[in-house]
Amino acid sequence: MTKTVRHLGVNILNQVNASQDFASPLINDCLAKNSLSGTPDGRLLTHLVYGVLRFRGHLDWILTRLYRGDFEKMDEGIKNVLRLSLYQLKFSDRLPDFAVANEAVKIAKNTKAG
Repeated sequence: MTKTVRHLGVNILNQVNASQDFASPLINDCLAKNSLSGTPDGRLLTHLVYGVLRFRGHLDWILTRLYRGDFEKMDEGIKNVLRLSLYQLKFSDRLPDFAVANEAVKIAKNTKAG
């Protein structure tokens, strides 16, 4: 299965969380490995990752109010799927809402619960 730009973005966010590395080298490495440098998809990937990192507190605030369980105990990979999807719904008009939700479900199914 070819990974989508959003799936790559979730992977980068997971790496940032796990290793406390800066996002920039991870994004650059991902762009190079997937031949996305200078492409619209590459710009979207960069926009999504930096946007989620910039607005993470705000996104988590919204998600804690929507989630009925204990958000702090949720798997970090699933949190990143939700953060990226919510960011895209709130701050981007590139895809219709149903497509963002559909892709979030597909990514979540492939995310290993820790």
